[in-house]
Amino acid sequence: MENVHGSFVEKDNKKTHFFFNGQPRWMTEEYAKRNGVTHTLETREGVRPLKVLKTVAYVAIDENEDGELVFEKWSIQNVRYYT
Repeated sequence: MENVHGSFVEKDNKKTHFFFNGQPRWMTEEYAKRNGVTHTLETREGVRPLKVLKTVAYVAIDENEDGELVFEKWSIQNVRYYT
């Protein structure tokens, strides 16, 4: 997997997810900083902005009426960063 920056496992369903450095291509750097986006997650539903921390990941699932991202909190484990 080219350009994969890391991976984590969802605690609830034990699925492994891979993420990429930086915001999705369609998102400006300013918008990403304002919303705290640090990574990009590829899902079956498409590309999602992502914040990865030690034990939780915040996955953007929508935008609110002000145009700010709405995040869903996932409990995660086994976070790995690749070089």
